[in-house]
Parts: sequence; structure tokens; C-alpha cells
Amino acid sequence: MSKKGKAEVKSAPPKATVPQASAGNMAVTEGSPFAEKIQGKEMYLFLGALVLTSIFVFRDFLTFEKVYLFKDIGSDSLNIYLPWLTQLSEAMKEGVPTWSFSQGLGQNNFPLWLGDFFADFIMLFGKERIPYLLAYAEVIKVILCGVVFYKYLTELKLNKLTVAITAYLFAFSGFVIMGTSWFIFSDEALYVSVILFGFERWLNHGKIFWFIFGVTILSFLQPFLLFPHAIFLCVYMPVRYNDVKPGEWSKFPVFILKTLGIGAVGVAISAYQLLPDLLQY
Repeated sequence: MSKKGKAEVKSAPPKATVPQASAGNMAVTEGSPFAEKIQGKEMYLFLGALVLTSIFVFRDFLTFEKVYLFKDIGSDSLNIYLPWLTQLSEAMKEGVPTWSFSQGLGQNNFPLWLGDFFADFIMLFGKERIPYLLAYAEVIKVILCGVVFYKYLTELKLNKLTVAITAYLFAFSGFVIMGTSWFIFSDEALYVSVILFGFERWLNHGKIFWFIFGVTILSFLQPFLLFPHAIFLCVYMPVRYNDVKPGEWSKFPVFILKTLGIGAVGVAISAYQLLPDLLQY
């Protein structure tokens, strides 16, 4: 029988395998050459980008071509903040600032003395140098905002590249950068970041120092700010507790009581200035 009538049967080519999508291979996969090169160096790259961007953004002020004072929407820096720093700088030459008739019809300057630790530092250089050092203080705050927020996000156990990008965006967010011309807002962003980092250290490791420190410096800055951020923590704490310790809700009331006690210690540390500050309202 002739073989010509038989149809030839060829084996089908193997199917191409399609890699499954996962959180690890989105945008930059863990196995990609880029991810392998930067692995373990995320913090250094983040710090480098943070410092270089800060220098670029504030370059005119860091080289003293301009001073960090404004006549537009940020005119409070020129009309309120600079005169206040100048007055306190002169008062500090005689010791701890007290009552002064140079402010309004007369006012106790003591509650305002330690509200902004960065301003307290530059006041030590004398009133003539204050306008030129304001930008340096704000650059330091921007960098610290990024670093502290990076540490906070690390406590959340997120991907390191995600942590670096998010912390970088936070450091140069509108609240921080625009707030630098009002000065107190960049302080608030930094101090609240410390509180969040401190709470995560307390929740994850039982360490209380940074949480106490964050509450203390925020209380020094503005006692009123304790109120809105306490409301935020009332929502944040149970959510994070459920993430870290699911199924342990029977221990949650004790944890909350301990957290309130730790926060009260932070407020108590600032009490010698907190009480005079509250009397001004």
C-alpha cells in the first residue's frame, strides 16, 4: 500500500508560558536588573535624591542671593515671623524671655519661646543673621521630614522602593513646601511624622521613646494641635492594631490605656511651658 495517501501528522509547537502578574513584578520586579542593582541601597539613593532636590529647590536662598521672606501670600514671614524672631533674639541675650512691652500692648513671651526649636537655634546667631538662616532651617526640616517618614513607612513593612518614593513625595508635598513660608506647618509635618513613627515603634516593638518625644515637641509647638491629631490617632490606632495583632482584641483596651498614659507623659514633659501657653487663649 502506498504511503503517499497517508497524511503527515506534525506535533503542535509548545505553548508559550505567560508569567503571572503579582505585586512583586509590577513596574519594577524584584528580579529585574534595576531592582537587583539598588537592593540594599534604597536608603542611600533616597537620601541622595532628598538632599540634591532640596539644594536645587532652595538654591537661591542657600547661596544668599535671596532671603526666605515673601511679600505675596507668604507675607506673614515678613510681617509676623521675622519681627517675632528678632524680638526673641534680643530678649534671649538677657536670659529666658518673659514679659515684654515690645509686643502689642505688652505680652508674656515665655510661652512662645520654645515653640519652634529650629527657630530657637538660628536666634542664637543674632538678629542680623536670622533672615539668611531661615532657608537653612527649612531645608533641614524638609530633609528630616523625608527621613522620619521613611522610617515610619519602614515600620509598616512596605516594599523599600515604595517606601523611598512615598517618603520623597511627602518631603516635597504642598503642605511641607508651601508651609515653609509659614514655618509652623513644616514643623507640624515633621513632629506628626515623629509621632506616627513613635506609635509604630510602640506597637511593633514595645519601644516608647519616640512616641513620647513626638507628643512632647508637638505640645511645645502648639497645644491646640494635640486635639486634631488625637482625633486622627483614635481612628488610626485600632486599624493598625488589627493589622499587627489580629484576633487579640481582648488585649486592646489595656493597650489603649497604656498608649494614653505614654502620651500623657509626653504632654507632662512640656507642662512648664504648656500651662502658660494655654493661658494665652
